[in-house]
Amino acid sequence: MEKNEFNQEELRKLGALIKSRLGAMRPWEKMFGTLCYNIWNHPSNKYLKTQKQEDLKWSIGYTLGVFTLWEELKISKVYDLNKIALEAPEQVIDALDSFIHVEGHWYQNFDEHSSLTSFATAYEKEYRNIAIKEESSPKAYFQKGIEFLLFVTLRAKRFRPELFEKIKAQAIHDPDIKSICLDLDAAF
Repeated sequence: MEKNEFNQEELRKLGALIKSRLGAMRPWEKMFGTLCYNIWNHPSNKYLKTQKQEDLKWSIGYTLGVFTLWEELKISKVYDLNKIALEAPEQVIDALDSFIHVEGHWYQNFDEHSSLTSFATAYEKEYRNIAIKEESSPKAYFQKGIEFLLFVTLRAKRFRPELFEKIKAQAIHDPDIKSICLDLDAAF
């Protein structure tokens, strides 16, 4: 049986390639890469089991929870959400303008008796209407969705602080969100 092994030179070249790609990434890409990796690969990610587009709302709901707890995490020392928002790619900002006008509908779907997934269900349904034609892979679809969600969260914190605090109160007590936050802290 033949054993595949890398020699030291191949490993050095691979390491240099990875380092060069990371070095070329902007803070926006690095932050969302870290966030997507930790949420996408979480054991509770329903989409990975079902492959149903609507099950991505789990990941969106938990991202919303993570965003509300952001300031308490180590990653916030590296990536301030308000500063990162200023680095958003032009195509995100352009698409966001046509998307944000329905945010009141998502807020109405959330009260003290609602779950994060009820908010995420309304959000994902509207997001699917504009993004399903554009994004070819589920991971790209998810990443673009949570890029928009960053702005929704920042706007809720500023303009609907009572709603933001209700979402945060739920996020604090959710074991999956706690687990994702621990993984993010471990990465930093």
